[in-house]
Amino acid sequence: MADGSLSVRDRELFLAEPHVAALAVSAGPGRGPFTLPIWYQYAPGGEAWVLTEAGSRKARLIEAAGRFTLMVDRVMPTVRYVSAEGPVTRTRYRTSVREPYRRPWPDHLQR
Repeated sequence: MADGSLSVRDRELFLAEPHVAALAVSAGPGRGPFTLPIWYQYAPGGEAWVLTEAGSRKARLIEAAGRFTLMVDRVMPTVRYVSAEGPVTRTRYRTSVREPYRRPWPDHLQR
């Protein structure tokens, strides 16, 4: 069986495409991870970021853990996925979430 690993460049380009990620963060001792779908932003060579309300369960768990995992996949035209895990490198708090995503929605999600 051939090694299906993606190069660093291919991983970065894939992550820069519009996808919904699965975010997983520790939910505490004796519990499985808190996992949910989330939009994210990423530019090759940069840092992935997610937008969430301050004080939400997700934000509190990320702050407590200091790290989280994003898993991004697709099934068409071929199966491909990238999983990225690492520490939180910065946090910016806002009183309202109004920053629009500047990327187009995938065709299958447009109305």
